Amino acid sequence: MTEIERAVALAVGEKRIGVAFGDSQTKITVPAATLANDDQFTENFKQLIDKKNPVAIVIGLPRNSKGQETQQSKYVRNFAESLKVFNLPIIFQDESLTTIEAEMLLNLQHVAKQQNRGQVDSKAAALILSDYLEQKYGR
Repeated sequence: MTEIERAVALAVGEKRIGVAFGDSQTKITVPAATLANDDQFTENFKQLIDKKNPVAIVIGLPRNSKGQETQQSKYVRNFAESLKVFNLPIIFQDESLTTIEAEMLLNLQHVAKQQNRGQVDSKAAALILSDYLEQKYGR
């Protein structure tokens, strides 16, 4: 039997960053928080991951409709450099349409638009992590 992998996922935006946790055994991902993308991010993120002890950081990587990287992809890759202080492997996962899917799911749950901005970000992170876990470990 293989060791259970606990991971944290990030949906990186210029203003907010969605955070979710999950593991390779259950493949259940849980939206955890939406943090401001500011000078306090590293400390706030550290507090979150210290409780969960993930073994990897999965970061959603945006691409255009042709599968090519964009300006936002470059922004995310540069942001990922700042996460090297955590000494965890950083894995990029295609995040195509995760924000749209997260918005649709929250709308189905009747979450009011003005309340769901932060929830969309953390839900998108959970979808990114689900995609990663399914690709790596299967259903």
